[in-house]
Amino acid sequence: EEGANTMYVDYNSLYPSVCVDDLPHKFDREILPEEDQTPTEFLNALPGDRYCFVEVDIAALAPEHQAKVRHYPMFPNNEVIKQEYLSPDQQRRYRLNSKMGEDDLIKEHARNVTTFFPKTKYICSLSYLKVAIGVGYEVTKIHKAMAFHQAKVFEEYTRRLYALKRDYSVE
Repeated sequence: EEGANTMYVDYNSLYPSVCVDDLPHKFDREILPEEDQTPTEFLNALPGDRYCFVEVDIAALAPEHQAKVRHYPMFPNNEVIKQEYLSPDQQRRYRLNSKMGEDDLIKEHARNVTTFFPKTKYICSLSYLKVAIGVGYEVTKIHKAMAFHQAKVFEEYTRRLYALKRDYSVE
């Protein structure tokens, strides 16, 4: 039987403290905004007893808010990186690391990065979006929300593993 020998998954690097919180586990329903509903009204009307993911458009982050997220960049996505997006120092380091000549053109290439560019149809959790709004991001359009039942599905498992780790650690 596939997976019969798997005793546990070491997800230590996946922030196990989060795994003792409520997590989505069963789809409940899709929620669409009403025609005249503002993004704020829609977000405030989402059910508090459900874990929600939202699909939204987000405006470019205004320059006055950018310093707030310099240590915690938000909304990663695949972006086509163009040479003009890079500072002279970034271009120099890119060429050096890529073993390019100092006058070689940097070809456009896609990378998973965080930018202050607008986002279209971005999907994230409602709690993540609320943090983003708190630091100055603006939701320009709501496409939909997906609501899930939530429960502490990994709490017992996580606490048990950490107790074992604590009890059997060699100092």
